[in-house]
Order: sequence, then C-alpha cells, then structure tokens
Amino acid sequence: MKSLLIPRGLVYAKLIRNHRLIKDILFHNEIVNEGKNLILNIMFHGIAAVHPWYVGLIDTDSYTGISLSDTMSSHVGWIESDDYDEGTRAEYEEDAASNQTIWNPISAFAIFTINATKTLKGIFVTSDDAKNGSSGYLWSTALFEDSNIGEDWEVEDDDVVQIQYGVHIP
Repeated sequence: MKSLLIPRGLVYAKLIRNHRLIKDILFHNEIVNEGKNLILNIMFHGIAAVHPWYVGLIDTDSYTGISLSDTMSSHVGWIESDDYDEGTRAEYEEDAASNQTIWNPISAFAIFTINATKTLKGIFVTSDDAKNGSSGYLWSTALFEDSNIGEDWEVEDDDVVQIQYGVHIP
C-alpha cells in the first residue's frame, strides 16, 4: 500500500450582513513550509505541540501575493487586516481528529465583527493571537479568490465574517 502524507487545509467562510447570509464558500488551501516543518518537528524531533491556534484576516491593501515560504515574521506580499472589533485574532477551537480530518465545529467558528469598509483577500492560521503580531508560527494562508466564487470580499462596518477551518490528510 502506498500512502502520501499531503496535508491540505479546508476553509468554510461566511459573510453575514444585517443578519443575512451574503457569501458562503468552501475551498482548499495549502499549508506553508513552516507549517509542514512544524508537523515533522513535533512528530519526530521532540518539540512541544503548539496549542492554541488563531485565525487572522488578510487585507487587500499592499497585497502582491502569498508564498509557501511566508512566516509570521516575513510575509512581504501581504498584510493583516485588523479592522474588526475583537481585541485579538480569533481562536481556532478544534475537535479531535477523525477520518484523517480535524475541524473547528460549527459552534466554534472563528468570528470577526468588521468595523470598517474595506476589501478582504483571505485568511491565515497562526500560533500568535496578537493583532498584527509577527511572532509565532504561520500554519497556512488561504485566499477567497481560490473559492468557487473567485473574488475578494467587500465588507462593511458591522458585517460578520465566520471561518471554519480544517486540515485533511488523505
């Protein structure tokens, strides 16, 4: 039997405006190199597991691209959007893995209450909860344009962005 260990991120994102669902997308994303190295170091090199994880938002301002070599201290192609009411990045509260997949349940979506009119590019998953923080590990980045809708998200004050994130290893 041949098996390849290729972790893939899965993003389910919703945009809610005035209590009405505006967008609802599901799409895959890549795990950055730092995230892949972290799996190997935790499993085979004895470093401590990282917990909890946090979800952040990627802004379109200054956006030129994401890269598998991005880290929290060096991601020159994108900046974080901190235009939401919550004081920190949203915690990723996952259930235990089952069938080679781990998710945060629907009851534990990462939630962002937007406080500006702007355009969002996507999300990222990190081990640091500080808005605009540059420490910790970067697990993955994901762009809304990679979804079935294929576009950035125009958001307004009081919109709510909800993110469910998972990792699957086929």
